[in-house]
Amino acid sequence: MKPISDKKLWNSFVTDNFSFYSFLSSWQRGDFNKTLWHDVFRLWVYGEDGLVWVIQMIKHSAKRWTYLLCPHSPLLLGDYFGILASIKAEIRKFAQQQGAWFVRINGITEKTKENLLSYKKIGFVFAPMHAHAEETNLLDLEPDEDQLLASMRKTTRYIINRAKKEWVVVEKDNSPESIERFVSLHHQHARRKDGKLQYTPFSASYIRGLFEVFSEDSISCFNAYYDGVLEASVVSIVFGHTAVYYLWVSDIKHPKFSPSYVCQRESITYAKSQWATRYNFWWVCPDGNKKHPLYGPSLF
Repeated sequence: MKPISDKKLWNSFVTDNFSFYSFLSSWQRGDFNKTLWHDVFRLWVYGEDGLVWVIQMIKHSAKRWTYLLCPHSPLLLGDYFGILASIKAEIRKFAQQQGAWFVRINGITEKTKENLLSYKKIGFVFAPMHAHAEETNLLDLEPDEDQLLASMRKTTRYIINRAKKEWVVVEKDNSPESIERFVSLHHQHARRKDGKLQYTPFSASYIRGLFEVFSEDSISCFNAYYDGVLEASVVSIVFGHTAVYYLWVSDIKHPKFSPSYVCQRESITYAKSQWATRYNFWWVCPDGNKKHPLYGPSLF
């Protein structure tokens, strides 16, 4: 288990060998965490057949304890649990050297009873809270534009077509001014009418950091305007052949032809233009609860 410093090798290993991954697995995500003053460690194992696994660890230091977080990591070729078991002692040794109390992995193995039991057998315990999205929808982008539109629910198609007739304008805008408008709307959107938070918003530095680290082709801010007024924004990130709809904010004044739907539609279209074959909706409302803050995007 050795440190790796080759960004191109890391990213190509991830995108060329695994069917499911996200921008959390990317080299850029590690660089992003450095902007938040976290130490980042990237380790690899090179076997007889070449590179066999990589693990990215983000060091989190808090008042109670220090721990290492592995977002969508480790990524292993071959016998996942066998390799993980064989390397566990090395991971533990490395974590102890960093003064960590524990290592938290967010593996991307399928959630089956067999796999959950395998984690327990190795010595892992389940975390009480999620670190990243656990409930998500994946959209296959292989069909053409007309097929994708036809596969949507009837109401969604109607809202999108109505918005176009009403001259809703969607612009891809990664300018500093656009990012600051997104930050402002994001914090406004997080608060209910009574002033209390309905969810914890990301900090301004967090959102700005994303645009600093990911390239113009990778991260996109789509803004939907009606009559010159910004009503919705979507931030999506493309890594390899996977696009992730990561952040969304809105101040909808015209729900009958919701500009946010057209915004989402444009984000999907752009992902296809960047050769993405999968669109990950990242976090959805799991139970159809209309009061859930993500009920709207889930309904789309």
